Amino acid sequence: MTPEVTEILKQLAQKLGTTTEFLWTILVKQQYIDGYIRLGISVFVVLIIIISFLIFNKYSKNLNNERNEYGDYSDKEVATITFIIVTITLSIIQIILFVCGIKLLSNPEYYALKEILNVLK
Repeated sequence: MTPEVTEILKQLAQKLGTTTEFLWTILVKQQYIDGYIRLGISVFVVLIIIISFLIFNKYSKNLNNERNEYGDYSDKEVATITFIIVTITLSIIQIILFVCGIKLLSNPEYYALKEILNVLK
């Protein structure tokens, strides 16, 4: 760590009435917690995608597949397009959460240090 970061940790620890080692340990543990939360939400999003796919398959069979006299999209086409847009959006969110979670769990010290440096700005 740089001397500036060490000094900030010392000042923060003094204000909180604890030691810098304890404060650093808590910051690193928080990065693990954030990583696990993001991975958990990522798994939850995957479950939402799977459940929505099952619901879509079940109910799309009953939808009208014919266009009306004005040439508008059929009910099945609208449902399919909506499902695809929602699935792509959720997949992007899931990938971002998963990658962020893995990064936090792989190198928590870096992200604890980064959090301290963000306070300096």
